[in-house]
Amino acid sequence: MKNLIIILSLAANVLFAQSFTDPMGIPVSDKIINSEKASIDLSDIEVMPVTISKIFASPTSLPTGIACDNEYLYVIGYNEYQIFKLSVEDGSLVETIPTGIQRPYGIAIKDGILYVLDNQEKTIETMELDGTVISTSPARSDCSVGYPTGLCVCDGSLWFNDTQGPSPIVENDSTLNVISNTGETDKGFEAFGDFPTGIARNEDYIWITDNVSMSTFRLSATDFELIDRIITPGGVYPNGLAYSKEGLWYINNDSDSIYYVEMPLTTNLDANENSKILEIYPNPANEYFVIEGSMNFKLAEVNIHNCSGISVKRLQISNNEKIYISDLKQGIYFVNASENGKTLCNKKLVVQ
Repeated sequence: MKNLIIILSLAANVLFAQSFTDPMGIPVSDKIINSEKASIDLSDIEVMPVTISKIFASPTSLPTGIACDNEYLYVIGYNEYQIFKLSVEDGSLVETIPTGIQRPYGIAIKDGILYVLDNQEKTIETMELDGTVISTSPARSDCSVGYPTGLCVCDGSLWFNDTQGPSPIVENDSTLNVISNTGETDKGFEAFGDFPTGIARNEDYIWITDNVSMSTFRLSATDFELIDRIITPGGVYPNGLAYSKEGLWYINNDSDSIYYVEMPLTTNLDANENSKILEIYPNPANEYFVIEGSMNFKLAEVNIHNCSGISVKRLQISNNEKIYISDLKQGIYFVNASENGKTLCNKKLVVQ
């Protein structure tokens, strides 16, 4: 009986210690203070819908990162001590790769080498595809990292976010570019969101997810200027991000799912130009709406997404034709209309 009491007491302590979660949905021992702090005013930056091409179940219930080499996905999770290698075709498990990292918050792959960010130790571990560790180095040579999240590799250097602390209320979040063999910071810039998590890039752009706004910021890779913002699929914990074949792979801790989305076809500038021509009316709407304006079109493809980026209605319409939405639940949606590949309208719709 005494042993049973001890076991129950230990179990209660473990559950209590993990009763709080950080803004990535991962258990922590201390309660996290949330905040409505905004690094920038997002109200003027319209969020664009995305097209989800693939959805897979996550191999772990607490995913923290994803990488892709165009053939396989590499997924990490809190307290798993292994990397899950999945097929990009159907998400099936190919193999598991051992790792000694308890709290990995970012993973990247380049030329057959894996890089894993250790949030707890604030280090980056470089390893072979079988899990053999090549080297372990501080995320930064001066060790001045608060709460590192996300990881990608480009041109021989590593990029990750430093949220400074496990709460959106902490100031001075940033994204850092670290030269991998020295740990020295080459450049960096202030974060656009309140809790940056996943990061991916190619030669032209950098994409960074933000858990507070549940969106993804696309930046110029040369001057780090904000280009546009897109919906992040899956919910409030878009923890991991990877670039592959003109698309983005997301892994989300809220839905425990993996998403592959196509690149957005418009930028903020494109959307602003289109918004001067075509509008949604009425908005808010409860039965139907029309897309109208000074520019006529013959036949448009209309795709309506919910806030998770999932398409809920897709149809073709002619100019000023009513689009009936009485079958949609109350909430916020995003309407994309295009004709012959040209975007006519990219608007937020409120359904009452």
